[in-house]
Amino acid sequence: MQTGSSRRHHSSTCSGEDRRPQARSVQRKLVITAVLLLGWLWSSGAVYATPPWRAGLLAGAQGFAAPLMGEGEYARVGLHLDPFPAGGLRPSFRVEGLMQVNPWQLSSAAAGIGVELQYTSLEGRAPVAVFQRPWRWSPALGASFWMLATGGQTMQLFEARLLRFWFGDSILSLLSPSVVLDANGAVRGWGVSVFEWVASIW
Repeated sequence: MQTGSSRRHHSSTCSGEDRRPQARSVQRKLVITAVLLLGWLWSSGAVYATPPWRAGLLAGAQGFAAPLMGEGEYARVGLHLDPFPAGGLRPSFRVEGLMQVNPWQLSSAAAGIGVELQYTSLEGRAPVAVFQRPWRWSPALGASFWMLATGGQTMQLFEARLLRFWFGDSILSLLSPSVVLDANGAVRGWGVSVFEWVASIW
């Protein structure tokens, strides 16, 4: 026979469990909405600066299989700095943040600084196939240092952005793999950037 307190406990437990799928559904809808909004902004040209392009906002979706980071979907946002003239081999820099959004977990947030070595060939005619705008293949290798929100831990990411396309006023990267290292330089897992979009604002 259940007492009043046990029934209340059971009811509150069930209520909490019922809310979890609803919260996950809301999170997924927010992520999908954000992705669609980014796609619209990228295709509309409404947010881009005029040349020369030196700085832009970046946004993307990231996943990890690493003990240092909670497994789930992450939003990646930040500032991309490209101070050198376009074309050839050149470095670029970034200041960015990671936030776990599915499932939502503020304790998995991280802030980082990084550098990229990118190559963009401007020779010949820019292709227009695949995308509606002229583009150039612009592969890059990246390294970044991250401070995690919990425990003062740090990590390093080494990334290969091979499916990276330069449009002049924007950059699109797809399916970029990364290796996760801890503070001692030991490999602690891997990650994948599903997509990353950079829109020049200056």
